[in-house]
Amino acid sequence: MDQFIEQCPKCSAPLKESLTRSNQVNCPFCGINFRQWRALRALTKRPVTSVSAKIKKSGFIHFPEIHKRHVEIWAQDKTVLPRVIGLILLILLTGRYLYNPTAFSVFDSFNLIIHEAGHLLFRWFGTFFMFAGGTFLQVLAPIACGVYMYMKPDFFGVSFSGIWLSTNLYHVATYVADAKDQMLPLVSVGGGEPQHDWTYLLSVFGMVDSSRSLGFIIRCIAFLCLLGSFIHASWIIYKIRQHQLNERSY
Repeated sequence: MDQFIEQCPKCSAPLKESLTRSNQVNCPFCGINFRQWRALRALTKRPVTSVSAKIKKSGFIHFPEIHKRHVEIWAQDKTVLPRVIGLILLILLTGRYLYNPTAFSVFDSFNLIIHEAGHLLFRWFGTFFMFAGGTFLQVLAPIACGVYMYMKPDFFGVSFSGIWLSTNLYHVATYVADAKDQMLPLVSVGGGEPQHDWTYLLSVFGMVDSSRSLGFIIRCIAFLCLLGSFIHASWIIYKIRQHQLNERSY
């Protein structure tokens, strides 16, 4: 041991310097592992702000390593059970998208409200932005939620935001792919004949004939987003559980 510990950090038993500087790494009274205790103390003493500073300094090159460190700090006082229940519910509610891209979930009604609100919000900026505003706002909402959760931080909430985003992307993909055939039932706010957003938007760029290809690309992005969010949420739960087991070993 390279540092003298005057008393055990767990049971407060007085320790001899010759004992803690020898090859003895466990307290003879309670059995705590001094090396593991030092590693945990070093982790908990590292301020969260240092993570943000490192991101600013190194950019996104080292982001996975920084994110892992950030999660390890955040997970120290979190519980597993509520998040396990939450993940199971999210999988039951949205997992069907992985094999049925045109499925529906409890998110759909809420997403539709945000979509229509986007049309009303952006109608003041001209016809193009009015048509694009629905899709823009329904995609922006979960992204903004994810950024807020990350800054808070609540990393399980980041996973939830990713799952929410994927449900929007799946339906955007279906909407885009339908731009040429226009078979989907449409909704109009304030009356009047409903118009297909993506038929208009793609016609501006002369890409209506490519609507199915664009829809397929967006659907692939949605699949990766949903699967990645499930994996990230599972990893978050694993890190919380890992910390709990490490604490018990002390």
